[in-house]
Amino acid sequence: MREPDPPASSPMVESAPSSAPGAGPAQEQFSTLRTLGGIVLAILLYAILADAAVETVLRGSPERWITAGAVAAYAAVTALLWRRTSWATRAVTSTLMLLFLLTLAAWLPNGVTRGIVLARQRTSTVLALVTGLAVLLAGAELAGSRLLPPPVRWAAGFISGYGTAAFLFGIVAGTGYSDLFHGGGLWARLPFWLQGPFVGALALVPAAVLFHIAMGLRGDPTHNSLLRRRGMEVVGLTAAVLMAVAGLRAPASLGLTGIRISIPKPTYQLGPVIFALGESGGQPLGRADRFQEGIKALYASFDFQGLKAEDTVKAVWYRGADRLSEQSVKVSDVYRATPIPKKGRLRFSIKFDEGATAGGYSVEIRVNGLPARAEIVAVEPK
Repeated sequence: MREPDPPASSPMVESAPSSAPGAGPAQEQFSTLRTLGGIVLAILLYAILADAAVETVLRGSPERWITAGAVAAYAAVTALLWRRTSWATRAVTSTLMLLFLLTLAAWLPNGVTRGIVLARQRTSTVLALVTGLAVLLAGAELAGSRLLPPPVRWAAGFISGYGTAAFLFGIVAGTGYSDLFHGGGLWARLPFWLQGPFVGALALVPAAVLFHIAMGLRGDPTHNSLLRRRGMEVVGLTAAVLMAVAGLRAPASLGLTGIRISIPKPTYQLGPVIFALGESGGQPLGRADRFQEGIKALYASFDFQGLKAEDTVKAVWYRGADRLSEQSVKVSDVYRATPIPKKGRLRFSIKFDEGATAGGYSVEIRVNGLPARAEIVAVEPK
């Protein structure tokens, strides 16, 4: 006897999928691309952090050990938590670390001029690039929002373009980061508070931060927190504002303040400083501007004209920003003949008991306490 067909609600019957054909593979492909993008971004940020640590140390920045120590600690924590984190998480934490280092550097003494060095670019260029990017992103967010009235969106777009162009102009012209906020931006005839860097970084970007916070609070707090919805935008833009405030509080260069210092023209002339590994008969031996790590001594000599017997010449040696030693001589003690010759040569040296380590070295020549000449020399790793 034939059994009746099972009812439609029977578990033996499978219902057809409700999603459209092809939706599954497309979503899977998007997920794969997103994962690959996270991997590439995380690796790139790791390289940027490593480069920042190495270059900041080699350039002799005053905060080099803070930067290197922070990156080393971050690398250690990342290695410990490697199995517990995804590539997306690593990219996010690396971004936050980079923003932290840039913001901290800007607020340390001389941080806007001699802070972090990245991709062979000086600190002012790095800070201007990051701040200009923040102005561009802030303007794009505000100008593209349909929740704002059209006039506000148009104004945001204009200010964003104006501010971004000012930062790019400053990068190309080599303008100091602090100078951009003291009248060194585009349209220099305008007051500093109407120039692109100021209105972009200190007006538009804070407005974008408040907009992100407001939009985050509008969401349902039971599903996603504000930090999850708008956290990266708020943190990134806030970091840019803090960098800009640091640039504003730092003093401008003499070229912008209008201060002029009158220094009497010296009656003497000094020739270029010649570096060498040694000397013989008053002549430098092994002269160069680059030396190998481990050298035991470094000699510096220069010709002069017009120095007097009572003049005091001092050589101050540096490794990066650290003063290593100084030597001072009186011209009459070097040339005991009377009168002192109108032309001559002075020599100075520095000894390294354990060998010179790799890095940038320099010597500053002062005559009667006033800087007269300075030259740099590189000691390269073997």
